[in-house]
Amino acid sequence: MRKPVIVSRRATPLFLFLGLLLSLYAGSAAASVPELSSHLSAVNQDCSDDGTGDHQSDLVSFLWIAPLQRVAYGVIYNRSESRCYDAGLASYERQDPSAPPVFFDSDTSVVPPRRFRLLRVDLACSGDVHLFVGPVIVTPPIDYGDRLLRTRSYTIPGCEPPVRTPTPTPTDTLTPTPTETATPTPTNTLTPTPTETTTPTSTGTVTSTPTDTSTPTPTDTLTPTPTDTATPTPQAVTDKGAVVFRDGPTTPVPGLVQPGDRVVYTVWLTNTGASSIVQARISDAIPNDTTYLPGSASSNGSLTIGNPLVAVKNPLLRGEVFTLTFTVIVNQAPQDLRIVNLAVVDALNIDPPDPTLILLVDADGNGIPDIIEGASRIYLPIVLRALGD
Repeated sequence: MRKPVIVSRRATPLFLFLGLLLSLYAGSAAASVPELSSHLSAVNQDCSDDGTGDHQSDLVSFLWIAPLQRVAYGVIYNRSESRCYDAGLASYERQDPSAPPVFFDSDTSVVPPRRFRLLRVDLACSGDVHLFVGPVIVTPPIDYGDRLLRTRSYTIPGCEPPVRTPTPTPTDTLTPTPTETATPTPTNTLTPTPTETTTPTSTGTVTSTPTDTSTPTPTDTLTPTPTDTATPTPQAVTDKGAVVFRDGPTTPVPGLVQPGDRVVYTVWLTNTGASSIVQARISDAIPNDTTYLPGSASSNGSLTIGNPLVAVKNPLLRGEVFTLTFTVIVNQAPQDLRIVNLAVVDALNIDPPDPTLILLVDADGNGIPDIIEGASRIYLPIVLRALGD
């Protein structure tokens, strides 16, 4: 019987740890977590705080940095039966080691009883990531104290931070005080009285007065000033999802694949702006450790079959959604512990984000990712460092 499981791009990392948490921590020793009772949340009506219980054993957390995608993930599992917690993940930028860190990105959520929450933040080129309970700290000093659950410093290889040009401080220019110049007093000069001279009376000649001919005054014609028309900036969002099909009695665990599974990938590009997107293109290579199922690719644009698969839509009108869908089969002997699928999305007038989706391999079918089984089992606290590198 075919049983599908849908995995979205942003939700995938949450399920990557599902089998791990259920198998490693159910009934295990309590984690070493600080006292967190002051940060219980009353947002969720299903939560209650009776003021009792060992809060140090309530939360199990993970911190995962994926430098290639320039993101960090925090996973928090609440072991409590009734209490909720406010939790958050925040990234900070450090351009100068001697300067205090600068807030970069954050993600917060309420963690209900017996539930997981996945938090995701973008990363700068270098800095720190903190996983914590309670409110996020935006301004220095960045000190979470006993609210801190996990922390890591990071440096993205080959990353170039944006150049920030400082604004010069204007220099006050002194205006010179004008010097008063004395005005000389004029000397009165006597004007001689003229001698009257008798003028003979002449015989008047009558001269006709000419009639004035009025010249019309030209009327000025106003030339309208042209109005600048702003061109809307194109905007778009991208996403990627996967549906896993499996023949047999077992239902696929979200985020995990076994040899022989069929994975249907779909890439979406949505025009969310006020103008058209020119020459929108989706290019998606067949992931390693999988085989393309012939004839499975489809798109609402023009499609070119190959590796990569390429779909083009021109133009992509306002509000339209452009898709590419195809199916692969997981190979019988995967060489890697992860199946990574990256779609490259571009256009002539915009460069949207390239969505990535990672599935973990479960070759023996026990519901636990092979990448976890291959790691050494250690006591809490645990920080998964290898994932995403």
